[in-house]
Amino acid sequence: MSEAAGAAGGTGATELPPPNRRRGWTYFLVANAIAFVIASSIFGLVWWGGLVSRGIVAAYDFFFARPALAVSAALSPLFMTLLIGWAYGRRAAARRKSEEARAARAAAQGAH
Repeated sequence: MSEAAGAAGGTGATELPPPNRRRGWTYFLVANAIAFVIASSIFGLVWWGGLVSRGIVAAYDFFFARPALAVSAALSPLFMTLLIGWAYGRRAAARRKSEEARAARAAAQGAH
């Protein structure tokens, strides 16, 4: 970080002058308009274009006939998030225990 940025409390990022800032907003708005057109086209093709295949209809019928399976499929992202969080928690606890053991060993070696 430069001294000027550090003295001013900034992050070191430079602010664009007004003409470039306007150009940046123009690019941003044009990119968003293009993305909106593409997304709307895809949505329209799927919604009104009959692109819903027999496979999707079969999956819908399968899950509609088995509500418990449909609920478990809908909740699976939540369950996977909880599982991943649990695994990260165990890893953090193991790392903390390892660091405490290493600090205890270092303290014991330093005492001798």
